[in-house]
Amino acid sequence: MCSHRQNKLKYRETNVTKIIIKIEQRRKGQDFKLLILTSITYSEPPVFSLRPSAAIIVPKISSSVRINCSAKGSPSPEVTWYKNNISMHAIKYVTKEEMTSELVIEQFQPSDQGTYKCVARTVYNNTVETSSKIGEALCLFSDDKNHPNPSQN
Repeated sequence: MCSHRQNKLKYRETNVTKIIIKIEQRRKGQDFKLLILTSITYSEPPVFSLRPSAAIIVPKISSSVRINCSAKGSPSPEVTWYKNNISMHAIKYVTKEEMTSELVIEQFQPSDQGTYKCVARTVYNNTVETSSKIGEALCLFSDDKNHPNPSQN
């Protein structure tokens, strides 16, 4: 004889995606419960949701410069700014879906010119990066043959 069975599937999802499955079975008037705990960890590599411009022109020395870089991923990535492979202090904003890092240079000086790199990295070491050249117009384009240096005319 076949007995009557009732199956219910319940789950709860968290940041690390822990799935709790509870199966309830009824058999011959008695309750049997089987609890299966499973942990599934998945990773989505970081992707930029906001990239800074490739070239940022500072209007004049002593100007304030603010550059944002945002990334998404799972788990949520850490976003860090670098200049010459040295991490820079930045203001970080975290939302449920993304991490934003804002690089602030209060009084831009000639020594601040250069290439800045934004790196998004998860705890699983999945990494993406982008870079921006920051400087005065004459300095940014002095090596570019398409933009001759006006002082050479």
